[in-house]
Amino acid sequence: MARYVLSAFSDEAADSLDEQLLALREAGITCMEPRFIDGRGIMTLTDEELCKMKAALDAAGIGLSAIGSPIGKYPITDPFEPHFESFKRACEIAKRLGTPRIRMFSFFLPKDADPAPYRDEVMTRLSAFREYADSVGITLCHENEGAIYGESPACVADVLSSVDGLRGIWDAANYILTGNDPLVGYEATKASLEYIHIKDAVAKDGGRIVPPGDGEGRIAEVLSAHSKTTDATVYLTLEPHLADFAGYSAIDDRNLAGKGQSFASKREAFAYAAAALKRLLVGAGFVESEIGVFTPAE
Repeated sequence: MARYVLSAFSDEAADSLDEQLLALREAGITCMEPRFIDGRGIMTLTDEELCKMKAALDAAGIGLSAIGSPIGKYPITDPFEPHFESFKRACEIAKRLGTPRIRMFSFFLPKDADPAPYRDEVMTRLSAFREYADSVGITLCHENEGAIYGESPACVADVLSSVDGLRGIWDAANYILTGNDPLVGYEATKASLEYIHIKDAVAKDGGRIVPPGDGEGRIAEVLSAHSKTTDATVYLTLEPHLADFAGYSAIDDRNLAGKGQSFASKREAFAYAAAALKRLLVGAGFVESEIGVFTPAE
């Protein structure tokens, strides 16, 4: 049975690292997936800033589940070499911060384009990433996302079966918001699944993000089913998207936030989402065996 460990994109709770760490402790979450720190993208931090960040994480007892990098989120038609240099920096950042995982994507395609003509170039670039990552001891984790090659379950399955060693992230909301079935997406990913993003949505009226368990992601069903397939530790990275935060527009330019709840602050929205995730896990038959760790009740 899987052991689920809670993590989060804590930049959705606060801009500053200190406030992010406080929000994690208050929510009973012991890990984070850094994306924006002090309002800046993780890729922009200097070595000195990374050193200070690592010291703060260690002092707070917060681990890292992965680096929330933007690698692979650029047009497939752009030159590869500059992005490959950025990728190498992402690997260095992961090593400096002490996590073996990097979240990444499979490149933006031209608007409304058929993915097929771009497949070979996508696989060539992903394979180059994976080969370098292997050489430095990093595990690459591909997230399904709108407008990239890996948007649909079929293309995700193609990516994960074609690039040896590449691991998958299942994001239910991203499937819903692109008109795909999240359960089919899970089936496409489960053999290579490394960890899960906890973000829920409904498809009505163009798509809307909602708290975990309130949408059409069938997250509890997947967590229950996946738990029976592995004895591994699997991170559940909370990505609420219920309030605006630094960098939101860089991640998604659609108005996706909220279900109708009124939150006084993004910190409150983050806490609400964390509590909803814990309720979802308990309802699915898991118990919090230690802070931020859930195991099957049986």
